[in-house]
Amino acid sequence: LETVGSVADAALHPPGDVERAADLLVRLASDAVLRDAYAARLQRAQRARFTPAHQARETASVYAAVV
Repeated sequence: LETVGSVADAALHPPGDVERAADLLVRLASDAVLRDAYAARLQRAQRARFTPAHQARETASVYAAVV
């Protein structure tokens, strides 16, 4: 979920806005080019942000905060 809002044209909607959620789902489901491009942007963001080194640093910082 952290990745979804970090890319351009994120498929997000306000909480409780079921019409907007439905519109986004229909748009993504009916447009393969849009869906594939969005998936590629999310995958690039995920791979750049959540490297093993990053995860190790974040885990160490949590442990340091609670010890």
